[in-house]
Amino acid sequence: MTPSGNNASHWSKVMASRRQRIKYVCSQHRDSLRRFLNHNRLLFDTRNHLAYCRNAKAGTTSWLSLLLTWAGMNVQDMDPEEIHAAAKEIFPSLGPKEAAAEMNFPAFTFTAVRHPFTRLVSAYKDKMAENYRKDVQESIISKYRVNNTILSKMHTTDQNKLKQISKLTEFSWENIVSMQKKYSFFRSLKNSDSTSKVYSDLSIPTFREFALYVSDQILTCGFLVNSACLEAVDVHWQPFFNRCAPCDIKYKAIVKVETFSEDQQHIQQLMGIPDPPQSPENCTINKHTSSGPSTDSLTKLYFSQMTPWERMRVYLAYYYDFQLFGYSPDDIVLL
Repeated sequence: MTPSGNNASHWSKVMASRRQRIKYVCSQHRDSLRRFLNHNRLLFDTRNHLAYCRNAKAGTTSWLSLLLTWAGMNVQDMDPEEIHAAAKEIFPSLGPKEAAAEMNFPAFTFTAVRHPFTRLVSAYKDKMAENYRKDVQESIISKYRVNNTILSKMHTTDQNKLKQISKLTEFSWENIVSMQKKYSFFRSLKNSDSTSKVYSDLSIPTFREFALYVSDQILTCGFLVNSACLEAVDVHWQPFFNRCAPCDIKYKAIVKVETFSEDQQHIQQLMGIPDPPQSPENCTINKHTSSGPSTDSLTKLYFSQMTPWERMRVYLAYYYDFQLFGYSPDDIVLL
C-alpha cells in the first residue's frame, strides 16, 4: 500500500522531529556520545542507494528481508540465518573510499531502534535463555542470585550500588533520585516474586539477574569517549548510541520496531522502489518471532520482579538511548 500525501507529509515531520531531538541530545552530552565514524557498521544497497546501520534486536532480520526483497531477491522460504547470509553476499562491505562515495551520492541513511526495555527482554528470550555460554550463565547466577529468590531483600544495598554508579558516570545521586521520582515506572509496578511460575529452569539466569549483569557491564564503562569498553558488550544488548553513532552519522530516518510497517512503506515510496513481485504477507519480514508469550506481555512482568532501584540501574544503562530516541520508562506501564 502506497502512503497518501498527507501521511507522507506527517511521516517526514516525524523524522525531522527525531533528527532534531538527536541533534539536541548530542549537543548536551557531546563528550559522552561522540563516536568515530565507522562505515563498516553500515550496510550499503548501492542499487537503491540505501545505507542501513543494524542494531541487534531491533528488527534486523525484518529489515534485511525487506532490503533483499527490494533488491529483487525472493526471501519467502528463507529462515533468519539464510537471510543474514544472503545479505552479506548481496550487500558486501565497501572500502572507505567506496563507502564515502556512496554516502556523498547521497545514500538514504537510516537506522532502526526499539524501546530499550522490550529490546532487553527480547535479547534475554532469544539469547540468554537459549543456550548462551554456560560459563557466563553460571557467573551471572553466582553474582546476582539472592537465596534462590528473584527479589533483592535490601533496598539499602540497591541505593549504595547506585551511589557507586554515580561516581562512574555523569549522573549525580541527586539526578538519580530526581529521575526515580519523575517516572511512575519506578513506583507503580508492584514487586512480585513469581520465579516458580515464570522460570521452569533455574539453571539459567532469571531476567532480573541478566538485566543486572548487563546494566553493571554497561555502567562500569562510565560512558567514556573511548568506546572500547562498550564494544566488549554483547551486540544484542549493546546500547544503540555506541554501535550506530547517531551523533556522528546524520541519518535521514530513525525508524522504529514499533512502526515497522509504516516506516518501510514510506522509505519505499520516497526512494521510488517498485513493489516486489511476491506479496509482503508471503515474505519472512514478520516471521522472526520467539515461541511463548509475547515480548510486550513479558516486559512488564519481568520488570515487576525487580526493585525500583534495580529498575533504575537498567534505565541508567540505557539512559542515552532513551533520550536520543524519545522513549520513556513509563511506556512499559501502558503495555
